[in-house]
Amino acid sequence: MDFYNEFGEWLSRGGAKQLPYAMMRALNSMSFEARRELIDKIESEFTLRSGNFIPRSVSVTKATKDSLEATIGILERAQFLTKHEEGGTITPDKKNLNVPTRKVKGTTKVPRAMRPKALLKREDVFTMNSRKGKVIAQRMPNGGTRTLYGLEEKSTYQPRLHFQDTIESATQKKFSDLLYKYLIDALK
Repeated sequence: MDFYNEFGEWLSRGGAKQLPYAMMRALNSMSFEARRELIDKIESEFTLRSGNFIPRSVSVTKATKDSLEATIGILERAQFLTKHEEGGTITPDKKNLNVPTRKVKGTTKVPRAMRPKALLKREDVFTMNSRKGKVIAQRMPNGGTRTLYGLEEKSTYQPRLHFQDTIESATQKKFSDLLYKYLIDALK
């Protein structure tokens, strides 16, 4: 017996009462799978240093039988991600945006002692104009200098996360399969 015949028979046996339940389960499963894909996308675009902060910031509001709508969103604490979704320009609250170089940042969080305010208290660290603009630099023992921070007037972000596309592709691929699965479960 194929699905459509089973489904028609199921509806005639009063299975229509179970339809919202099956749809709710499919929506919720699909939403959590789309959430996982969204987190994977974020992890592929950024170096995450703070454990579960980002994964816990992508939330799902579940569907219920009475409200067949599930929502995937970003919690307030991670709203900085919208800059990378929409693109745009960031201007500093003060004079400049301090952009650390790899010499400062490495692959971990910038330690307090290597932040501009602490560095500029040292005698071997100063600001200067270079070919690339204003920078915070350090005098080296061999007489040279090394750039620690670029001081930018603004920073432009290109859209790179494409949340909507990620969620749409995840949901379009999976919803019909999930609905079929949960309808079959409800037929039993």
